[in-house]
This record gives sequence, structure tokens and C-alpha cells, in this order.
Amino acid sequence: MQLRMTRDPLLGGIGFLGLAGMLLWFKLPYLTHGIREQGVVVDVEKRMARKGNTYYPVLAFYAGGRPVTFKSDIGSGSNPYRIGAVVPVLYLPDQAEQATLDTFSDLWLLPLLCGGAGLLGLLAALLGSIRPRAPSQRELYRQALYGWKPDRDVLPT
Repeated sequence: MQLRMTRDPLLGGIGFLGLAGMLLWFKLPYLTHGIREQGVVVDVEKRMARKGNTYYPVLAFYAGGRPVTFKSDIGSGSNPYRIGAVVPVLYLPDQAEQATLDTFSDLWLLPLLCGGAGLLGLLAALLGSIRPRAPSQRELYRQALYGWKPDRDVLPT
């Protein structure tokens, strides 16, 4: 068997893994130096999309005694947040306006999806690259002469 990597799934897999790494790199400061605080949903911004509406919660919280308001980067097809709901917030001390929700979907969902797609692309490239070797002239001759195809492991080369 010879191994030849197919190019399209390989490049796609590498691209998705790179994207997952980049997304994790941008979230790393929040995970290592972020301050956890409780925020309150003060509004829900609705945006029209092709397949319906997307809802983005707008949150307010206190960072170092001063009020901060921000809109989440992650929207949802349904509105999971009610105005007045208390939700966990994660922010950097010097960039409180760039806060994020301290939830699985805001921190981990996109990197995990991209990483999973990247691993599937690499697996597809690997599985698509394993091809049986072409039969030798000797095997073709024996097959034509005797009308049977012997097992490759038993043939002397």
C-alpha cells in the first residue's frame, strides 16, 4: 500500500485547525487573566437573517466600580436571555468593554467546531490517501495464465 495525501481535505483540515488555534489564541487572555463578574441583560438586539431572526444579548456589569455595557458577539436563533436575567461575564481589567459571556458557547464552541472540522479533514485526507499498490507484472502474468488472483502476502517477490 502506498500513501499519497489528497490535497483538498488536507488543506481544509490544516486551515480549520489553524482557525481553531487562532480563535483559542484570542480567548486565551480571558481564560488566564480574565475577571469573572455577574452581568445583567439590559436589552436583546434582534437582527434579521435569511432564515429568521438572530438575537444578541446586551449586558451591563460593573468593572472596578464603573458601569460597562457590551453586546455579545455570539447570537442565537432563539432568544435564550430575558431582560433582567443575571449571567456570568468575563472581562480583561484593561479592556472591560471587550467583555464576553462566561459560557461554554462563547468561550469554547467555535474553537471546538473548527478543531473538529480540521481533524475530520485530516482524517479524510489520510483515509483517502491509502491506496492499494498496483499489481506487479509477475502477478498480472500469473493471474492471466492461471485465472486466479493469489493473495499478495503469499507471493514471493
